[in-house]
Amino acid sequence: MKKIQIMIVEDEVITAKDIKRLLLNEGYRVPFITLSGEDALKLLDKLKTLNEAVSEETEIQSGDAKTKTSQKSDHEDEDLRSEHFNKNKLVDIKSQLEKIAIIDPSAQQELWEKGNFNLPDLILMDIVLEGELNGIQTADNIRKKYDIPVVYLTAYSDQKNMEKAKQTEPFGYLIKPLEEKTLHSTIQMALYKHAAEKKIRNSELRFRAQFKGTPIPVYSWRLVGEDFVLVDFNDAAMEITKGLIVNLLGRKLKEIYPDNPEIRDEIWRCYRRKKSEKWQGEFRVSTTGELKYFITSYIFVPPDIVMVHTEDITERKKAEEALEKSEERYRQLVELSLIHI
Repeated sequence: MKKIQIMIVEDEVITAKDIKRLLLNEGYRVPFITLSGEDALKLLDKLKTLNEAVSEETEIQSGDAKTKTSQKSDHEDEDLRSEHFNKNKLVDIKSQLEKIAIIDPSAQQELWEKGNFNLPDLILMDIVLEGELNGIQTADNIRKKYDIPVVYLTAYSDQKNMEKAKQTEPFGYLIKPLEEKTLHSTIQMALYKHAAEKKIRNSELRFRAQFKGTPIPVYSWRLVGEDFVLVDFNDAAMEITKGLIVNLLGRKLKEIYPDNPEIRDEIWRCYRRKKSEKWQGEFRVSTTGELKYFITSYIFVPPDIVMVHTEDITERKKAEEALEKSEERYRQLVELSLIHI
């Protein structure tokens, strides 16, 4: 099983090595220690660039080899990655990394022999760091650029910085001096929380894609104060309004539908009852002025959103009306013909 890799950002070497010892005792790997926020960001950027470059080079050069065999073990793939990476580059890369980080001897094989420049799974970050960037500023940069959970290292005297630290959305705090059991449990909780949040983000992205791609126009209304505000819409809504829906984003319900109390009432009814509602009827589109026939569904999404699905059945309704007229004319002709018999 692959060991969790943890990076330490701590400006006191002795403290950093003590933390590393505790981590090794708990079964973690500590490939890197950096002594400043600036070096931490440089290292992460370098690792990311190298990992992408190695992956790309390996994929290109191993194309022919992969066509010769349909099965490869993980070990063979790892050797292939190393084989196709230009070893001449490693001398320069090694020199660059050693200038910005203390590299653990156990990481040497992964880096220089296998070309595995993987980002850490978690970062322990001291809040108070020497240099232009403190721990909070460094963590904020990491949060914006990398998907790596950060756990802060702090002392009781750092309480004034805690409120600032919260804004960077850390995955935990550890009070120095560290205790081994607390260290392990905090790291495990941070990794679990990060994995859970990543899963939620992926679900939200899938939902977002489905929402945007739904062929039926969908409008999202959020209760803000004493009225609902249009906060989102999908591509189908954009199409049916000929793009004019963008002008209504952020506007209140009563502003958009001043002369349509039935629409406002249905949205409020859905919100108050906390359940779906359905309405069917003729409606004039506010953005284009067209008269259309809709089946409209109102769906409550906790805690304060009502999603409105509008299915345009105008053509179907016209066809039904035309059929009814045709049937009526046919009926009249039949009745007329019976009279003359």
